[in-house]
Formats: sequence, C-alpha cells, structure tokens
Amino acid sequence: MSKKFLLSAIFSAGALSAGAIAGDMQVLNEEELEDVSAQGLQMIENDTRDFGGAINQNNNLDSVQMNDNAQQNAKAADLIAAATSAVNAAINLMWSDSDPSEPDDAVSRDTVFPVVVEAPNGPQAFGQSYEQTNDQSAFNHKNRANGSTLAIAANAGKESQYIYNNIQRYETTDEDGNPVYEGSSVENQDNNNNSVQLNDNAQQNAAGLMVENSAQSASNTGLNIFASGDVSLTAGSQTNTQAALNMDNRAESNGNAFAGNGELSATQIVDNDLGDPGSLANEPEIYVVNQDNNNNSVQLNDNAQQNASGLTISNNANTAKNTGINLHASSGMIDGSAVSQTNEQTAQSHRNVAIVNDEDEESSSTASAGNFNKETQSVENEFSSTPEGGLVADQNNNNNSVQLNDNAQANATGLEVRNSALSAYNTGMNIMEFDSSNAASLNQSNDQFAGNMNNLATGADTSEAMNAEDGLFYGGPTQSVRNNTNVENQNNNNNSVQLNDNAQQNAAALAMVNNANSAQNTGMNIMVDLIVEEPEDGGDSTPPPEGKGITDTTVSQDNTQTAVNHKNRAYGNDYAYAHNKNKQTQNVRNAEEIDDQAAQITIAGQNNNNNAVQLNGNAQQNASGLEITNMAVSAANTGLNIGVFNNINTSNVAQSNTQTASNFENVASAAFEAEAGNAEPFSEVSMPGQYIHNVHADIEGQNNNNNSVQLNDNAQQNAEGLSIANIAKVALNSGFNIMWIAGDTADSSITQTNTQTAGNHNNYASADAEEGVALAWNFNKQRQYIANCYCANITDQDNNQNSVQLNDNAQQNLRGWHVLNGATSAVNMGTNIIATQGMVSGSTIQQINTQTATNFSNTATGGAAISTNTELGLF
Repeated sequence: MSKKFLLSAIFSAGALSAGAIAGDMQVLNEEELEDVSAQGLQMIENDTRDFGGAINQNNNLDSVQMNDNAQQNAKAADLIAAATSAVNAAINLMWSDSDPSEPDDAVSRDTVFPVVVEAPNGPQAFGQSYEQTNDQSAFNHKNRANGSTLAIAANAGKESQYIYNNIQRYETTDEDGNPVYEGSSVENQDNNNNSVQLNDNAQQNAAGLMVENSAQSASNTGLNIFASGDVSLTAGSQTNTQAALNMDNRAESNGNAFAGNGELSATQIVDNDLGDPGSLANEPEIYVVNQDNNNNSVQLNDNAQQNASGLTISNNANTAKNTGINLHASSGMIDGSAVSQTNEQTAQSHRNVAIVNDEDEESSSTASAGNFNKETQSVENEFSSTPEGGLVADQNNNNNSVQLNDNAQANATGLEVRNSALSAYNTGMNIMEFDSSNAASLNQSNDQFAGNMNNLATGADTSEAMNAEDGLFYGGPTQSVRNNTNVENQNNNNNSVQLNDNAQQNAAALAMVNNANSAQNTGMNIMVDLIVEEPEDGGDSTPPPEGKGITDTTVSQDNTQTAVNHKNRAYGNDYAYAHNKNKQTQNVRNAEEIDDQAAQITIAGQNNNNNAVQLNGNAQQNASGLEITNMAVSAANTGLNIGVFNNINTSNVAQSNTQTASNFENVASAAFEAEAGNAEPFSEVSMPGQYIHNVHADIEGQNNNNNSVQLNDNAQQNAEGLSIANIAKVALNSGFNIMWIAGDTADSSITQTNTQTAGNHNNYASADAEEGVALAWNFNKQRQYIANCYCANITDQDNNQNSVQLNDNAQQNLRGWHVLNGATSAVNMGTNIIATQGMVSGSTIQQINTQTATNFSNTATGGAAISTNTELGLF
C-alpha cells in the first residue's frame, strides 16, 4: 500500500464550506434537564372511510423526523435535532490570520475543516490558552422507593406506540345516484417510536462541524480546532462530563421490593387490517404503500444527508455516544504548545435495583427487578377474508436497527459518519498538521460506561432479575411480522444493519460506521508534516529541508469503554432467578392463515435480518475511509496511529484502547435453587431464534439472515479502506501503527496497547453444596427454522445461520489492509509498518493486542449442578 493511497484515505473527506458559524451554543444545564420527560403512550386508529379512502400520516413518539426539504442546504456549527435525549456539545475554534478583515486565500472563517486545507500564514499565536468545562446530568423516568413493608419503583406503558389502520373500501354515488365503491389506501405512513427518520431531501447538502439527530440518546461531543501560522506556548484544555440515566428505578424495603419497566403488550404495534373485499364484480384495490415502522431505530430514505458534510455526522436512536476530536493545523512551527481533552460519559438505561433488608428470618419476602416487553415490535398485514386485490408495498420494519435506503448519505463526507441504534460507541481523534514541531503535545482521554437492561435483585427469600419479551398473554418474539396479503419489497430488521440502493455510495470518512446493538471503541492519532509531498513522477519524495521535522513531540490517547447489556444478578436467601427471555427472536409468517391455494399471494423482495448485517444494491460502492464498519450485536475495538514526517527525533506516539463488552450474562446465587440463563422458548405463537414460515405464497427473492452477514449486488464494490469489516455477533480487536518518514528517524517510538474483553451468554449459578440445585444454561439461542410449505413456490432464497455470504459483485475490486466479514467469531488483528528513506536509530514501534472472548460458557455449583447450552427440536 503506497503512502499516496494512505493520504488519499485520510483526506478523502474533502473541504467543508459552511457559510457562517451560527450563533453561540446553547447548552441546557443540569437543573433544566433533570427529571424532564416527554415520553408516554401514543395510540392512532384510522378508518379510511373517514378520510375519503387515503391517508398520508406521520406518527412520531419521542422521535425525530424530517421530510421534504427540511434543513436542506442548512449550515451551522451545530446542527442538532433531539427528542428525549441528552446532548452535550462543545466547540473551541482558534484562528490566526494576517488580516482578520481580509482572510488569507488558503483559509477563512467560512472554512471549518482545516485538516484538509493549508493553515493561514498569519502572525505567531503566542501564549494563548482556553479552558472549557461542560458538566451535564440528565435523568428520565428515574424512580426511587423506600418503604418499611413494601416498595415499588416502576415505569409502565411509557414507550408504547399503537397504530391501527382499518383500510375499508368506501361508498360514493355516481351522477345517477347509484352506489360506487372506491378503493382505500394508506400511503406514506411513517410510524416512529424512539427513532430517527429522515426522508426526501432532508439535510441534503447540509454542512456543519456537527450534524446530529438523536432520539432517546446520550450524546457527548467535544471539538478543539486550531488553525494558525506559527504556534508557540499555546494551550487548550477541555473537559466534558455527562451522566444520563433513563428508566432507572430503585426500590428498597424491609418486606417486598419491586423495580421495573414494562409495556403491557409491545413497544410498537402496527396492525394493518386490509378490509373485506366482499363479492363485487369490479372489486376496488385496497393497499398499504410506503409504510416505515421504526422502533428504537434509525432510517434514512431518498436523498437524506446526500452530499452532507461535517466533522461528525451521526444519527442515534437509543444510543450512548462519546466523541472527542482535536484538530491542530499550522502552516509553521508548533513550539511548546499543548492540547488536552477529557471526555467522561456514564449512560445507563432500563436499570432496575430491588433490595430487601429483611432481618426477620421467619418472614417471606420477594425482590423483583426487571424489564418487560421493552424491545418488542409487532407488525400484522392481513385481509379479513381473501387477499385478492390487496397489496403491501415498500414496507420497512426496523426494531433496534439501522436502515439506509436510496441515496441516503451518498457522497457524504466527514471525519466520522455514523448511524447507531441501541449501541454504545466511543470515538477519539487527534489530527495534527504542521510544518515542524518542537516540545508540543496532544493528549486525549475518553472514558465511557454504557449499561442497558441491567437488573439487580438481592436480600429476599426469593429474588428475581429478568428481561423478557412475553407479549400480552403468552410468550412472543422480539420482532413479529405476519403477512396474509401480497407483499412487495419488505425489509424486516431486528437488531440489524441494512443498507440498500445507493446508500453511502461514494461516501468518504475517516470512520464510517453503522451499529445495531453493538459496542465500539475507535481511537485515531494522525500526524502529517506539510513538507512531505508525493512526487508527480512516482519517484522518491523530495528530501526535506534540513532542520525540518518534529522534535520532543508527544501524542497520547487513552480510550476506555465498558458496555454491559442484559446483565441480571439475583441473590436470594432461598431462591434466585436471573434470566433473559425472548430477547433476540424474529418470527416472519407469510400466508400462514390462507387455506385456499387459489388465493396464492406473492412475496417479492423480502429481507429478514435477525442480529445481522445486509448490504444490497450499490451500498457503500466506492466508499473510502480508514475504517468502514457495519456491525450487529458485536463489540469492536479499533486503534490507528498514523504518521507522515520529514525527520523525527525524540518524539513519541502512545495509544491505549481498553474495552469491556458483556452481554446476556446472568448471575444467580441462593441456598436451595439458583437459575441463571438465556432462553428462547416455544410458545403457542412464537418459535425460537429466527423462524420463517411460507405457506400459500410465491416467494421471489427472500434473504433470511440469523447472526449472519450478507452482501449482494455491487455492495462495497471498489471500496477502499485500511479496515473494512462487516460483522455479526463478533468480537473484533484491530490495531494499526503506520509511519512514513522522508528523512531520518532517531530515538522515537510508537506504542499501542489494545485490550478487549468480550463475554456473551455466560451464566453463573451457585447453590448450597449439599441440598441446593444450580442451573446455568442457554436454551435455543442460535436457532434458525425455515418452513416452506409444498404449496409455496420458492425462487432465490438465501438462508444464513451464523454465516457469511457474498453474492454477485460484492467487494469486487475492493482495496484494503484488514478486510473482515465475520459471523459469531473472535478476531484479533494488528499491523506495524514503518517506511523511511533515511537512517533509523534508537527507534521502536510496539503493539500489544490482548483479547479475551468467552461465549456460551456456563458455570454451575451446588448439590445438583447443571451447566448446558441446548438447541431443542421443534417438539
């Protein structure tokens, strides 16, 4: 790989031109945000006969939606839309021009992306400094109960959205007064629950330092930007601290304690009843067209964010985000200057604690902590009698997922372009561009703790900590889709990432990431000496002027991220239960209730993704970046140190990335009975894992992915990047140290330490050694069941279970260093490269990558102990 390719990847984002930096930033303080909530219950019932037969409707609950030309061509330093979110944004800009009234041609105050342009040749910035501290606390649905005999702290029905469309034909009369029956339709209905959706030209060509749309998220962003000529003894310090707690309950009692969050039936229910066609000779059509159902998801359609540009472009749903960027651009010497940044973020969602302080050994007490139906999406499309004359077209059902369609984010540029659902990510970037440096430093520390669906029950005779998706009266899947009508182009995503059409085509960014239910830690250090130029004739680089280079300069970065999800702990005197139930289940049923083969329906273009990544069409075609990642239910740790220098002497680059990701880990301890486990059990209406049932249907082009990665068509064709990864249920640790030096290297070092611990589906149960029973298990956690009836016609069906599939021209002509397509794997990759044209003395490159990945490992201790992973058959 040439230096030219590397530099083109670094600078591929292009220049960003914002007309003006809009106003002073308005940051809500702790008092304004504390205990503020807009969340609740939304119920929409539509009878199309009341609307003349057609509905164009947007239903948003705690969501962000932009349509038409909303914020098209908008320009601002911060361009933020937030719903039930905590956003902490801080920007420091320092500019030095020779004449402030007539900016230098190379750069002006309209330019807010100095890393890819020349810095001004202005006077020396000497002895300047800034210090900024941002402290934010945001609490939503935080309940505390302390009782002598009973304590209850709970939220009920706080995030439920119910949409019912009764799509009936309607009757009018002709000129002679005779009855005429007209068709009915639901057209362009968007149902967003704790979600972000951008349609049409929303934010097309938008430009800003930060472009962000957030729903039920915690966002912490700090930007420091220097642009000047010579810089001497100039310092900047920024500290961002954020604590965000959502659905946080604590109950403490001497008797019984209950702490929980619950939705009675499901978080989002969409019911399309396509009427009764009757027996008319010329039956009018009844249909649903362009319906998007998003639950804790991000969806971009049409030209949304096409050509958008910014240092950071992000769309977040139910996500904890921590981003720190330092840009230092100087046309001259950096002498004795320092930039430091510290970002600390704690984000906890749906945490329940139930404690019983029971000192009476003869009394009976219970401690329960749990979440019930908090991630459930149910979509039903059916006719009352026969499906003839009905159609559901272009329906997208996203549950805890990211979906980009059409030209969404095509040609978008930025240092970071990211779309996240139900995720935690930590990004730190240090970028220095200069002529030469002496005794300069750039230090960054990012610390993030993200916890979701974690429960603790302790102290009682019976303690139970659980997360469950159980439906109203019986066990149900996390995502349920039923079709008893013709369907065209239906995408069903559960904890998944899907990119279609031209999404992110030609997009360019240092980090381009789409996350669903994942934890990611990214750290980048980039230092570029302006004197180093790529020769036009392809020969050696021009030797640097004598004395130019870096001396006694340091760059350090420390990124620490802890992501803990669905962790239940139960400690009981007699009985303890710690469970997750039906938390990663998808059921799709096509024509299951149609008995007449003469009424055969058509299902065309159906994608069913469960904990999966799927790219279709031209998605990410020609995309470029240092890091391009699409991940579902995964943990990724990426560190990059990149230097392009003339001479380097007694200088150091140090980076440390530490990540702990723990999912679906349960602990139960009691004297008589202790159970810790994760289960997807059978029920009357639900099959475990991914269940696809096709009966009286013609199936054309159906992709079923369970814990899998699938790339189709031209996806990632001609893409370029150092690290390109598509991963589902993977623990990935990746580190790069790369240095290009035109001159000499003396007494300098690059060190990188990447430490990652990933644990999934590990259960621990302990009971009395003589009389107790301990059970630690996983039940039906990796099941895929495809049931194709003999009466169905199947063409082009791909079924992937814990698998990777690439079709057509996917990744054709791709160029990269680390290219990974992984499913249910653990991968550790490290690269050290030093290329120099001069002498090397007393210098080192060191990289230490440590990864511990433990999956489906159970421990049981007791008089009777059972530790097992089981996939049972249908009966």
